[in-house]
Amino acid sequence: MKKIALYTMMLITAGFVSCKGKEWDTEQELKELTYSWLYFVEDVMSYSVDLDDTLTYKNEKIKIIAKSKLTDSLFVEFKYDINEPTSDSVNVTSTLTQIGDSIIVKTDGYRFSNDFWVHLFTVDEGIINYEGKFHVDFYEIGKTTPWAWSEVSYQKDYKDYYYWKDIDIEKKIVVGWY
Repeated sequence: MKKIALYTMMLITAGFVSCKGKEWDTEQELKELTYSWLYFVEDVMSYSVDLDDTLTYKNEKIKIIAKSKLTDSLFVEFKYDINEPTSDSVNVTSTLTQIGDSIIVKTDGYRFSNDFWVHLFTVDEGIINYEGKFHVDFYEIGKTTPWAWSEVSYQKDYKDYYYWKDIDIEKKIVVGWY
């Protein structure tokens, strides 16, 4: 009987040790990770065309040409596809659709590392006219159920017309655990 009790105690102790959590399992660390991934939304939003300006922009990944004024619509797709054997892999697609002065930004994709992986996406129909939510689900490697999440709510700044740019990481990013 003593052997069974001792064996049971060893199993319970081993269970507590194995459930200590992740090294990156703090609210602040999840907020900082989420903050770094806002790039997939904010970079795309910055390409919306000011209807009063002329814009011609080209680089290896993107080609935007809007002469004089945007008279019809603009659609730009951003593909972030990075697969490095010694670092994180990224497979995220963000889109900007602009019709007149209305914009819709959508993001969906994944980021993989040796420690965990995340699903990054805009909620519902996307961020419409600078208002909406960006959501991140955190997964352990090899598991299909997320263990934590974070979310950022975008709000239109009616004074400057654009979304808020200088984010207060403590107030704008909300973190939770499933």
